[in-house]
Amino acid sequence: MRLPVANKIAQELMNKHLPRYWRWKLQYHNSITTWGWCRPIDQIISLSRPLILINSTRLLREVVLHEIAHAIVDRQHGNQGHNPIWQEMAIKLGSSGKRLVEHTIDPPDRFVGFCNLCRRSTTANQRYAYCKVCAIWSDSGEMSWDKHPFWESLPK
Repeated sequence: MRLPVANKIAQELMNKHLPRYWRWKLQYHNSITTWGWCRPIDQIISLSRPLILINSTRLLREVVLHEIAHAIVDRQHGNQGHNPIWQEMAIKLGSSGKRLVEHTIDPPDRFVGFCNLCRRSTTANQRYAYCKVCAIWSDSGEMSWDKHPFWESLPK
């Protein structure tokens, strides 16, 4: 899904369920381990840019409603985590009320590596100095790394 479309959907849901005078803001982060988070002290809902770009509108709506439920419950009862009070609010808003989003597509690893000795290629989220195959029998096998094209193409 494209980011402007995701932004429109998220803003519409926030405008529908959060009073305007609460002044909540929407922002994005590049985490691949969390879809979103709600920070009541700053009145920010943050969504994962890479996960939004490769997943469905249905999952985006689920996450935004999940975070809106946190915002509302925190305002009324303080931080409740994912307890029954939060779950009831999430379901009332139209979310599944589940803590984790199911059936998501994961983004590719951040880096593409190439061994200068054995010519093996690999992907990883963290770069390492030596080829894991060549390092078993040699001190050689230095790796060359580039950012995966997916991560290069992310909108800022």
